[in-house]
Amino acid sequence: MDPVDAGSFHHALANQGAQVERHDHILQEVMEKYAMMSAQITQIGTQLEAVSTHLAQEVPETPPSPPAPAAPPALPAPLPREPHIPVPEHYAAFEPLQGATIFSKLDLRNAYHLI
Repeated sequence: MDPVDAGSFHHALANQGAQVERHDHILQEVMEKYAMMSAQITQIGTQLEAVSTHLAQEVPETPPSPPAPAAPPALPAPLPREPHIPVPEHYAAFEPLQGATIFSKLDLRNAYHLI
């Protein structure tokens, strides 16, 4: 190995060792804080359990109230209606067809045979 490379290699290893030491210190701090938080959560859990048993002894259970009646569903808007046009009872154009028994194709298409 070249002596020039050995110096930079030694320097790089020293820097990595220092970073590993810092990371190890930070991890130890995190683990200590995690242990403290776990203990506090356990303590809060026991306090909540004590409060819930105390409240259960003091307050009698009340029956649940019936649900509020639901509002009736809204009706849909009515569809628009076409205007009513009455069919005339007597139309002068139909008079020649009264009593006819033979109709053309045009008469049948226009339903004059039903009059």
